[in-house]
Amino acid sequence: MGHAYNRYGTQTKFNLGVGANYNNSLYLGASINMHYADLEQYDSANFGLDLDNTIYSFDKQYTPFSEKSNGFSATLGVIGKITNQFRLGASIETPTWWNIDRIYSDYYTGSDGLIYYDNFTEDRSFRSPMKKLL
Repeated sequence: MGHAYNRYGTQTKFNLGVGANYNNSLYLGASINMHYADLEQYDSANFGLDLDNTIYSFDKQYTPFSEKSNGFSATLGVIGKITNQFRLGASIETPTWWNIDRIYSDYYTGSDGLIYYDNFTEDRSFRSPMKKLL
């Protein structure tokens, strides 16, 4: 008898950037960002019967759960040296466009009234908001 909760995975962001300086008064920067995530989650409970020492294992709804996703974004920035003591800058980060593939398990009631347990897949696209900084 007992409960097990396991969640593990990786999240990675790879950034490739370039910068430029014009006459020590104008600074430009740009980057391309690639995102990746891989997540696994399991949540189960074991219950035993004292009558015959039988142990039953049940998975929590929507687990086991697996998600793989990748995304893309870009960043641009500029800094201008107005005087030696004053600089003005701005940056913008595009939205991150994600593609997400999920596999999960779920209980459902069939047309015959019985309860079944099966795997389902889900493919989604997600777009985060744009970020601006002045």
